[in-house]
Amino acid sequence: MIIHGDTQTLAKKAVQIIKDFSDNKEITVLGIPGGRSIKEIFNLFRTANIDWKKIQLFWVDDRLVDHKDKDSNYKLAYDSFIKDLIKDNKIPQKNIHPFNLDIRSKDKGTKAYTEELNKFGGFDIVLFGVGEDGHVGALYPDHHSVKDTTDQFITMQDSPKPPPYRMTGSKRLFMQAKVAIALFLGEAKSDAFKIFKDSKTSIADCPAKLIKSIKHNYAFTDLK
Repeated sequence: MIIHGDTQTLAKKAVQIIKDFSDNKEITVLGIPGGRSIKEIFNLFRTANIDWKKIQLFWVDDRLVDHKDKDSNYKLAYDSFIKDLIKDNKIPQKNIHPFNLDIRSKDKGTKAYTEELNKFGGFDIVLFGVGEDGHVGALYPDHHSVKDTTDQFITMQDSPKPPPYRMTGSKRLFMQAKVAIALFLGEAKSDAFKIFKDSKTSIADCPAKLIKSIKHNYAFTDLK
C-alpha cells in the first residue's frame, strides 16, 4: 500500500501502525534502521503512547563499528530516543538488542544475533529508510547482499555505500516479518520510488520491493 503525505504525518502514521499492532500482542519484535529518513519517527518514539515493555528492539542493519562510533546505527537510535525511554523507565534494558560486533568470529557475531532474534520468533515489524538506489538495510541492487538466500544476518566488506563493513538481515529474514514500512522521503528518492512502482523491476534491481512479499506492507512517501 502506497501512502502519501508530509514527513510529520507519515511519521505519525508509522507510529500508529506500530502501536496498533503491539497493543494486540504480548511481545512485538521491531526492527529499526539507521539513516536520515527515520529521524522523524525516532523523535516521535520519545513521547509515543506505545507500551515499550512489550517491544523487543532489534536493528535491521548496522555498520561493523563500536556502539559509540558516530557511524553506528545503534548510537543514532540511542541518542534519538532510547536513552530517554530508559531514563523515563519506559523500556527495560533487556528489551534492547543491539548488534554486538565480535571481531574474533568469522561471522563477526551475526550467527549469535540471528539466534537472539529467533528466540522471539523473528521480526514482527521492519522499518526501512529506502536509499537513492532502492536499497533497504544493507541490501544493495545487483550486489551479493540482496542475492543471499539464507534467512539470517549477514556481513559484507564491500558495501557500495560507505562505510564498506556492514551487517544486515538477509532478504529472506526480512520477508518473514508480518508488517513492513518503507520510507521514500525527499526528491533524491524519486528514482528509487519510480523503480519500486515498476512491476517489471525485480527485488535484485530494487531491494525495497521485498516489502511487497510481506502481508502488511506500506510504502510511505512525500513525493508526488
